[in-house]
Formats: sequence, structure tokens, C-alpha cells
Amino acid sequence: MLAGVFRHRGALAFATAVASSLLVHDAAAWPATQQDVAWCVNTGNAYPPDMRIAGCTAVIESGQWSGHQLIWAYVNRGLAHAAKGDPRALADFSEAIRIEPQQLRALFERGRFYAGVIDDPDRALQDFDAAIAADPRFIDALIYRGGIRRRNGDYDGAIRDFTASLAVTDDARIHLARGGAYRAKGDYAHAVEDYEEALTLVPGRIALVEARAEANFSMARYEAAAADFSRVLDFDAGSGAAALWLYLSRARAGEEAAAAADLAARAPKLRQPEWPFAAVALVLGRGSEEATLAAATRPNERCEARIFVGEWHLLRGDAAAASQTFKSMDADCPKFFIDYHELAAAERKRLER
Repeated sequence: MLAGVFRHRGALAFATAVASSLLVHDAAAWPATQQDVAWCVNTGNAYPPDMRIAGCTAVIESGQWSGHQLIWAYVNRGLAHAAKGDPRALADFSEAIRIEPQQLRALFERGRFYAGVIDDPDRALQDFDAAIAADPRFIDALIYRGGIRRRNGDYDGAIRDFTASLAVTDDARIHLARGGAYRAKGDYAHAVEDYEEALTLVPGRIALVEARAEANFSMARYEAAAADFSRVLDFDAGSGAAALWLYLSRARAGEEAAAAADLAARAPKLRQPEWPFAAVALVLGRGSEEATLAAATRPNERCEARIFVGEWHLLRGDAAAASQTFKSMDADCPKFFIDYHELAAAERKRLER
């Protein structure tokens, strides 16, 4: 019965079932105590990983349960190991799957660990495929598989997974994910449709407004992009990135002088000297390309720096330097920062026309 409850994602429901069906036993009859069980079940996520591991280990080694009745303990101990980034999580999830090959939660969590900790997307896909084959409406597995497919360049596959998820539940986050897959594919019109649909579900969510703004910029819909970036700045006046994108949108729309004056007026309110203030200084004529690239120290910042420097070259009329800067992202910007690569690809495509 317990394994059947835990077959799906309902961890809280499962915890309740475990507590009601196991804790009624006389603790004196078990090598594992009621406290061990409580730590392992971890109702309400109340206990730290080490305590959960100790509790689940006591349950597993007690001899009180075996076979399918132990699935919950292996999965919960695996989750505790995973919370610490400990590869021993894989052995626990694998044992649960050995007991029940279609154990959805174990398949999903092992796939998630392969994807997020081990960085082995191929093994992760195998587990997500198995979970979805057992339950085609398993949203979490569909979303994760869609994310890996997008990262691997299988944009149509990602869109299919996100669409299947939306058929189960109309969630703004899934629209955002599918919109990102459409953007990566270069289908900006459908991307904007997804962002707008998401905004009908959660009106005013700034992350969605910003995503729509970036898609509009990629489509050369600069006035629409500027309107959205302006909304982002209304929410966070200190955002250097939003201020830069507002400037770039207005400048590309033919309002460079006014855009520069507006950025100069906003500059004292922007968070500095943190990134991307060096790029703000560059476009205002107070910095250099070299200083801007040097100021970007994190991987995502290095991606963004090349976007801003490339856009700066474009506004100065140096198409060759812009193209070379965007192309340099292939070597210096990790592939999983898909949105930056998509922006660079859109600009390079325009330059080639």
C-alpha cells in the first residue's frame, strides 16, 4: 500500500500515510524508533538532511520492512543526500527503482540529480523518458525533459513537452518555459504569445514583462520592447540591465539622443559599481570595451557583456566589430545560457541580410 501511495509525486500525502500506518506500531517492537521514522518521513520538511539520513538508515537497517515497503525510505534518504549534493542519492533512487521499475518519484529525482548535480543530461533524459512512459501526464518530468531538450537544441521536442504540460495545467511558468523554447527556435511571435498568455494568468509579473521585452527586441519591435523595459524600471529603478535595454531599445527605434539623455539621468540611481554598471559607463562614453569585458566576472555576466558590447558597436556603425563580438560568445558564453545566445543569433542574422 505504501509503495502505491508513493508511486506519484504526492510526498505530503505519502508522509501522512506513512505516519498513520507505521507509527501506530509499538516502538518497543522495532529496532527503529518512532523518532527515526519521523525523521525519515520528514513531514513538512521539518528536519535537516543529516537527521533525515540517520532516520532513514535506521528504518532501512531495522529489518522491520522489506521490498516494496522500503521504497519510501530509500527515496526519502535519496532526497536527503540530494539536498547535500551527495552522489549517494543515486544509489538510493536506483534501489527504489530496482524494487519497482516504474517508481515515478525515484525516476524523476534520479533524473533531476543527473541533470542538476552530475551534469549528465543524457542519463537524465533516460529517467524522464521512463517516468513519462509510465505516466504521460507527469508534469514535473515533462517540464524537466523540455528544459533539457531546449538546452540540447531540440526546440521542437521542448515545445511538445511544454505543450503536453499545459494540457494538464495552465500555468504561467510553463508558458514562460515554452516561450523560451520558441525564442530559442527563432519563433518570436509564438514566444510573445506565450508571455502574454502568462501575463493574463499572473498580471504584472515583472519576469514575464522582461521576457516579453527581450523577445520584442529580438523581433526588432523596439518600441514595444522599450515600453516593457520601462515597466521593469518602474518596479526596480536600480536595475542597470533594464536601464541599458531601455536605452538600446529606444536608440534602435531612432531616439538615440533622447535615450542617452534618459540613461544619463537614471545612472546615479543604478546599483553601482556592480555589474552591469561598467556597460552603462561604456555607452555613456565614460568607459571602454576592455574595462566592460573585464568587469564581467561570472559566466552569465560574460555572456551579457558581449551582448552589450556588440550592441554598442552596432550603434556606432561598426557592423564588423559587432558581428565579431556576437560570434565570440560561442567560445566564452556557456551554451546553457540560451537566451543570450538567442539574442546574439538574432543580431547576427540581421547583420547578414
